[in-house]
Amino acid sequence: MIRAFYLAYAAICYAIFFATFLYLIAFVGNLPIVDPTVDFAREAPPGQAVLIDIVLIALFGIQHSAMARPGFKAAWTRIVPAPIERSTYVLLASLALVLLMLFWHELTAPVWTVTNPVGAAVLWAFFGLGLWTGVQKGPR
Repeated sequence: MIRAFYLAYAAICYAIFFATFLYLIAFVGNLPIVDPTVDFAREAPPGQAVLIDIVLIALFGIQHSAMARPGFKAAWTRIVPAPIERSTYVLLASLALVLLMLFWHELTAPVWTVTNPVGAAVLWAFFGLGLWTGVQKGPR
C-alpha cells in the first residue's frame, strides 16, 4: 500500500514539474499565452523591482542548490522517506519556481534589446536549443 502512495505522490510531483516547466518556457519567452511573463509582470519602482527579483532568484537558487547537496540529502532522508526524497525535491523546486514567476516584477528599462532580425533569429534559435536540451534532460 505504501508503495502505491509513493508512486502516486511521485506522479503528482512530476506532473507539477511538467506544468511548471511548460509555464516557464512561455514565461521566459514572453509568449502571450501566459500572464505574467518575464517582461510583462507586476510593476514597482525600478529599485524595488530589482530587489524583489533578486530575492526571488536567490530563493529558487538556494533551494535548488542546497537540496541537491549530499549532506542535505542525508539529513533530509531522516524526515522524508528515501523513496520519495527525489520527488519531494522536484516538488519543492517547482514550487519555488512558481513563486518566482508569480511574484516577478518587470523592469521598466530594457536590460538589453536586439533589433537586428538576424540577431533576433539567432537568439530565438538559442532559446529553442535550450528548450530542446531541457526537454531531453528532464528533471534531475
